[in-house]
Amino acid sequence: MALASCRDAKSVVALSKSPVFHHQYSSITKAIANLANDEGELKRVRKLFKEQWLKYFPVKERSYFQTDVVNIFREHSPCLKERQYRHKANNVIAGNQPIGIGYPLSLVNIANFPSGWSLPFELKRVRSNEDETEVAAEQIKAICESEEFRESLNINAADSSYGVAKYIGKVTGIRNLVNVIRLRHGNKVFESDYQETGGAPQLYGAQYHLIEESGWRQYQKKEKIYRKYLTSIYEKEADEVAEIEKRTKKGKRLKIELRRWRAMKMRTKQGNSMKAVEFEIVGIRVLNKETGERVFKQDVFAAVVGEEREQLSLEEVAEAFYHRFDLEVGNRFMRAESVFGKLPNAGCATPG
Repeated sequence: MALASCRDAKSVVALSKSPVFHHQYSSITKAIANLANDEGELKRVRKLFKEQWLKYFPVKERSYFQTDVVNIFREHSPCLKERQYRHKANNVIAGNQPIGIGYPLSLVNIANFPSGWSLPFELKRVRSNEDETEVAAEQIKAICESEEFRESLNINAADSSYGVAKYIGKVTGIRNLVNVIRLRHGNKVFESDYQETGGAPQLYGAQYHLIEESGWRQYQKKEKIYRKYLTSIYEKEADEVAEIEKRTKKGKRLKIELRRWRAMKMRTKQGNSMKAVEFEIVGIRVLNKETGERVFKQDVFAAVVGEEREQLSLEEVAEAFYHRFDLEVGNRFMRAESVFGKLPNAGCATPG
């Protein structure tokens, strides 16, 4: 009742100011701390939460998810076990390193595009001996194999942290999952070109870079300077082209140019084999409809990964990627006031 009536609250404790909150503020901490006392109770509570969410996000032929990791900072919680050094982008004090002490929380949110809602559906604290991309791959796999989503086509959007071999290689074989994953600008990709050679077959064809224009680039390695010619992905003829229009909240008209390249590959990295993995690349360029000028300096390139990737139109790929940013609202709340610190899966933390 307090959550619904006290919309101006900036913290969990501030909910106690609501006129319908008839308890002392300490009861908030007690309620959170006593949600679950062991793994068995935690599993039961999570199931109850999911049942409530699915009342408002009913499973349809297509279900949309968004994956991310949030750094929860707990510099003043010395009793919290396995705290880690994590990147802290807003640490702007001159001379300080952009790091803080806390832990990463891996989230898979369930999304509703018309409303813009994005709710944490599956979450797990990433331990110091775990890799966050591998944890995320296991989470989305468990969702796709669950009774609720087994027959649904599940579309998951993720940022460039997941556009790596160790994540893509693990999710590409999930039958009812299509991932839309941003790739880092400048990444190397290859045409899929299988040919028998008498020995090991050739798998990789022409090499391209995810850049807007081909040209020479200069690199410095130690004291030597190297020059290399990089071929843009735009040199390759797109298999499909589309154009859509959007308006910003302030009414600015945008023209979004979309291009799709099928049968692309990525090299094996750190022992994660990509030889059998093919995916599509979608290039997204946003222009001002009135002037034709770029809205963003760089184009966005997204990998569309999964056996059912052809079921997604270019427009749906762009929409899934655009709405990935809906989860940032919840992420900001969690960074400020994490309610997960007391759960068994997240360790224990002192107040604040």
